[in-house]
Amino acid sequence: MRNLCTPSRSTLRESESGSQFSPPALLLTPCLERPNGLARAQPEAKIVTIARASDYAIGSLLFHLRCFPAVRTLTLLIRTLDTLQFADNKQRYPALEAFFSRCLASREPDVPTSAWACARFGIERQYDWPTGAILARAHGAHNGSTFWICAQPVHLAVDRDGLVLQPRSQLNLSEQESRTLFRLLEPHLAGHELEMKHIGTGLWCVGSKRSQHLVTNDIELAEGHSVDRLMPSGNDAAWWQRLVLEAQMILHEHAVNVSREERGDLPVNSLWLWGGGTEPAVHRCFDKMSVRDPLLRAAALLSQARLIEMPNNALDMIGEDEHVLVETMTSTRDGPGTSLSTLESDWIAPSWKALNSGRLDQLCLVLPLTRAFLICHCDRKARRSFWKRRQAVPQFLSRWQVSS
Repeated sequence: MRNLCTPSRSTLRESESGSQFSPPALLLTPCLERPNGLARAQPEAKIVTIARASDYAIGSLLFHLRCFPAVRTLTLLIRTLDTLQFADNKQRYPALEAFFSRCLASREPDVPTSAWACARFGIERQYDWPTGAILARAHGAHNGSTFWICAQPVHLAVDRDGLVLQPRSQLNLSEQESRTLFRLLEPHLAGHELEMKHIGTGLWCVGSKRSQHLVTNDIELAEGHSVDRLMPSGNDAAWWQRLVLEAQMILHEHAVNVSREERGDLPVNSLWLWGGGTEPAVHRCFDKMSVRDPLLRAAALLSQARLIEMPNNALDMIGEDEHVLVETMTSTRDGPGTSLSTLESDWIAPSWKALNSGRLDQLCLVLPLTRAFLICHCDRKARRSFWKRRQAVPQFLSRWQVSS
């Protein structure tokens, strides 16, 4: 007896010889196996011919949902990772070493946090990754056709190679100073029919009622480099450049900058434009998030993910059939944060045990490198690869740090 779940050869020959191709018939009800290995159809089984590509997609989706149930995934976004600390101390990190020895790793060069976040939430790139539009929409901008761009107060230092964009960490701008300078520039930009929003300390957005052809460079990749070749380009770039020059003249010798220079801080002498675009569609990819980054928080609000406070350890974030994102920071030579031992004991080790016990199905680590991201992924199947040789954390990171 022929298995009714597969079309006969005569059916295929008839379909091929006809003037119009018709896909093979599929049974909606499964076959029942007899003890002798033959198959019979369930009573009153109905044969349905799938004739549209959309029906193929729906059938594939239903098959995927039935055969591949939802998995519990924990993604750890580790910011400000100081790889030198691993090399300086002699402490071993067994959970990290085990994870790195069995994970699948990929290096994404020249990828800022905004690009990783947008791609993760299914946001399409326009001329730039539309960071400004996402931030503005999450903070109350309701006009979806408005062009928004990030305008961050920065310090441009004179160097032998020209003007160099100083890192934001060296600016040390307070909340009061940020709002004072924001109120200083807001009336001037309003005269150009531009709207401003104060997103956070040292992070502003500027909106325009008309579309813009503007290509910029992410501030995360521009820090520490000469700005001569990193200026905006496009049909509207010259107009925005004149706007920045006018802002520089307004900021020059303002009381806030005079006070900052007197106490030895860098003055705010320019604006850096980046991340322009119109409001995109934001897809939900995490059920629960604990993040500090303004863009990630904005994406969580727009995708209706639950925002929660930073938990004590990884076990507090693991639930049933949930995709979870946690952003944590390690301590560096320039600032405080979670120590490497705490990262190992509170996050990596519990997650590694949860993979073994079945409470967690996948663990993903997103690590910052020099102008790149290292994405490491391990599931329960890969965790059982006990034959893979462990290697120290410094050697693993240094190998990916120099890879192209």
